[in-house]
Amino acid sequence: METKFEIFIDHWHQIALIWSQIALGVAALIFGYYLLLLTTSRTSAEKYKFLSTHEIRYFWYTALSLSISLFFFLNSIMVREHETSDNFALIIKITLAGVIAFLIGYVFNTYLKVYYPFILEKKLNNLRFKKRISPETKKEMRLLNEDEEDVHLSDEMIAHEHAYKYDYDVWIDDETGYKIIEKYEGNLLALICDKCRFRTLEEYKEEVTIEPTQTEKGEVVKYYQCSYCDHKEEKTSSVASLSKHKDHATA
Repeated sequence: METKFEIFIDHWHQIALIWSQIALGVAALIFGYYLLLLTTSRTSAEKYKFLSTHEIRYFWYTALSLSISLFFFLNSIMVREHETSDNFALIIKITLAGVIAFLIGYVFNTYLKVYYPFILEKKLNNLRFKKRISPETKKEMRLLNEDEEDVHLSDEMIAHEHAYKYDYDVWIDDETGYKIIEKYEGNLLALICDKCRFRTLEEYKEEVTIEPTQTEKGEVVKYYQCSYCDHKEEKTSSVASLSKHKDHATA
């Protein structure tokens, strides 16, 4: 006749296995949802924004669900092989399963937080600057430089670029004049920390110290903190004068 402890062991084995499968299913759903959102992003700019703001987060949620699934799976195996009524040995096995799952989750987190941003940066650059094909001539379009693109931008777009809020790429078909203007948000990626050299320096505050006038440039100070080593630093940049914005608009 089975003891209460043996009945508990058998039930816990089954429950842990079920929760392992649930967590694994959640991981598959999260990653599938990520792929769905990525494939439904129509333009390169939309994919760029999605990847830069959401990819690491979705990868982490997937990795976390996998770690939880592994924890319950190891629990199920270790508890099933438990043949004695030694509660202490059972606790040790469950704790060991938790430590293994935690370490794997920690490795995932460190990789995504510290090393993966460099890989993501290359992926985003390849996406942003891959060749564009004109739908009219079926030929490769040309990316305009900063001086060439201003004539194709509105006053508001130029103001955004001077304020470092958005960056605009202008692709043009020289034969027909067909053009594509793509908008990219500024500072979507973390910067490289001067102390630890990882791309983990993130902006947490912005302050306009000098307002721009019609004739004088303004000044803005941005405050950054490293999410890895907690290093803090400030970066000062200028804001174009209001008259310069107006001059570009009439060009």
